[in-house]
Amino acid sequence: MEPRKKRKVELVPPPAPLKSARQRMLEQKEAAAREAQAALEKSAVEAVAKPSQMNEVQDAQPSEAEAASFPLGLVDKETKFAGAAFTGVEAIAASEQTPVGPPVEQITSNTTVLLASSRSAAPVLRSSFQPSKQNFQQKANGTVLLKLVDEERLVILGSYGLSIRSGSVTLAGATLRASEKTHWVHAPRCHALPVLRCTDDATIMLQSHPASASLRQLGVLSPLFSRLWNEPPVGSSKKEADATFQILYTSDDDVLQSRDITAPPEWYKLIAGLTTSQKRSPKIGQQVLFVCGPKSSGKSTFSRLLANRFVTKDVATVGKQPKKWTTPSVAVLDIDPGQPEFGTPGSLSLVHVQEPNFTPTFCHPYVAGRDSHSNRLLRAHELASVSPATDPEHYIECVLDLYSFYHRDLRNRCPLVVNTPGWIQGTGLEILTGLIERMRPSDVIYMSQEGPEETVAGLRSAYQGVPLVELPSQPGDLKARTAAHLRTMQTMSYIHLDSSSHPTSATLRSLKTQSNSYASWLARPVSAIRPWIVPYAGPESGILGVVCYDSQPPADLIADAINGTVVSIVAIENMAAFRTVTEASDQGLEMEVDTDERGEMDHYAPGSVTRRLPPLVRSPEGIPYILNPDDRKLDPCHSYKLGIALVRGISAQNKELHLLTPLPASEIIDEVMQQDGVGIVLVSGKFDSPTWAYTEDLVLQNANKEFTGIGDGSDDVAEDDLDGDDSEAVADGAAMESEATSRGLWPPSEIPWVEALQGGQKRDIGSRVWRVRRDLGRNAGTANGGAE
Repeated sequence: MEPRKKRKVELVPPPAPLKSARQRMLEQKEAAAREAQAALEKSAVEAVAKPSQMNEVQDAQPSEAEAASFPLGLVDKETKFAGAAFTGVEAIAASEQTPVGPPVEQITSNTTVLLASSRSAAPVLRSSFQPSKQNFQQKANGTVLLKLVDEERLVILGSYGLSIRSGSVTLAGATLRASEKTHWVHAPRCHALPVLRCTDDATIMLQSHPASASLRQLGVLSPLFSRLWNEPPVGSSKKEADATFQILYTSDDDVLQSRDITAPPEWYKLIAGLTTSQKRSPKIGQQVLFVCGPKSSGKSTFSRLLANRFVTKDVATVGKQPKKWTTPSVAVLDIDPGQPEFGTPGSLSLVHVQEPNFTPTFCHPYVAGRDSHSNRLLRAHELASVSPATDPEHYIECVLDLYSFYHRDLRNRCPLVVNTPGWIQGTGLEILTGLIERMRPSDVIYMSQEGPEETVAGLRSAYQGVPLVELPSQPGDLKARTAAHLRTMQTMSYIHLDSSSHPTSATLRSLKTQSNSYASWLARPVSAIRPWIVPYAGPESGILGVVCYDSQPPADLIADAINGTVVSIVAIENMAAFRTVTEASDQGLEMEVDTDERGEMDHYAPGSVTRRLPPLVRSPEGIPYILNPDDRKLDPCHSYKLGIALVRGISAQNKELHLLTPLPASEIIDEVMQQDGVGIVLVSGKFDSPTWAYTEDLVLQNANKEFTGIGDGSDDVAEDDLDGDDSEAVADGAAMESEATSRGLWPPSEIPWVEALQGGQKRDIGSRVWRVRRDLGRNAGTANGGAE
């Protein structure tokens, strides 16, 4: 039998596994990327063959009429690369310029840009300036010398000093010309970055900011101040690591999200018309510009651009000789208590500005008694609330008192810019129309072209004959920090201000320019800052008493009510300031009268100031408490705000308050007494709770652990971390206790108002933090608009 023939077995490959939808999508995108790369190479070849047809960077330019109306080049241009990739890169090489961003290297005509994936968007051009050996010079001390040509723009992140050697540039609405001044700029990521534009071939010098280190060190006390500035890349040289600023050439130069200040061309056209020199009779006075509009519409940004333009406009001339008195200036009436430009949250202020403002609010915490002759706080009032809805009548009284101060002293010297809150409906609209009727401004500027119609109609009818200009709102801002976060940063920056870094009042009068001075900060926990020691009893008492707005706690709880909170320091000019609280004497309340140990009257001599005060009661700790049962506020015509303070502690044994404030104590008391003032009261109200102050020691200890390599090494700042009110940050309580003791810091268990959790311990039921993530009462007619 023949042997069976062996069959030839052919190996069949196993069937290909089924591809998921995600794999098929990725393959399609890779194919699209290859096609895009091929198209890019083809366009590069065509660009070399036909250089006249190359795509160039496109600018969104205004119309010729708008550009002619604003010749100084302040019109904002949104520059970006045309196409899906680096279209027009060869154009830079053809003109023998350098690529976008250092290091300076030559790009040849055959340079191509590889796309890793079509998902990665093309970088957006931030600065049109291209560094080369001819226009970029960095000195050994870190100073950078740049030569700019007309129309070039520059975006800089960080803190720096700007000097104009020749030519002129514009920055945040201001026109800066060649001079010896150094303009100090803070440009953090949490705000839109100012764009420097060259309007005439200019040579500028950039230098590191001397106060940058102290400001950045606040990040070790609160995560709100972290990841805001330029950070040197890994492996950078010492010179690069010490730089306090970074030029952003493209969006790739900033790994975190930031944006430039952008404004519609209509803004700049109106600013050009308003700041043009106009002859006005002394009887009429200068312009009064009333800026209003909805929340987040750009009111503060427009007001800042307008004020910067006023203080840097051309000097008025008569014939060929300039007037000697013509130092451009502007008065700013800041009446948005939720987001004030000058002052602390909850306050209204009138500021005489003679220097442009290039810093966000938390970087220029102006302090009474230390203001220079150029930017000077004239008068301020305390609402003790971030919304005018708390007491609309008192809000209107404070605004009108500030306006009357301007009308009396400055109406013929400088224009007035009024920045209002974003509460434009209901009672908010009634407040705005009432102020327009009383102030009679020369122009009303409404920062929206989308209504509401009833609001626009109400503003038009408020005062006949006043033109109402409707401007488009500012494009959506980058919300790196919420309004509450920014208020916290502003208050924290104020309390940590280093008052010793400011010159005295006598020295300020000898300074040539405010631009050559700057603020500095104390990057130490509040527990390590030396406080004011203010006696509140006896003949040497430093305060007349404590006044509470809105809520009226009983006298035996007043110490607990103010301890660890923010209070306002208010100067009383006349006893008439208490005319609204004298009703307490008619209430028949039982009061504890000031007596000494023998039960006799103490330092209450007949006719003395204290004897003429409204009825006082004393708390068990001896704190003088001015009765205010009907919640009547101090009269703003006879009182004014000096500043705020954080009550760090109360010494009942020594009858002393421990206050943290950057105010100069001796100068404040002298100022009040020289103006025939009565004294000082502390006002407690609905201020934001200073939870940041309670956790500074803990945040510092955690920062030290991360610095020494203890921790997870994560640099991300979560939203919960920014809130700053969650004491669950202490993970290992026992270790933190021992480490804090060894470092001389407060152990977590001894920090007041902070609960230290041990290991995996959790809070008891009912004691956990509840947070409202959304405004569920937005349609209930609340006054949140005044705080945004």
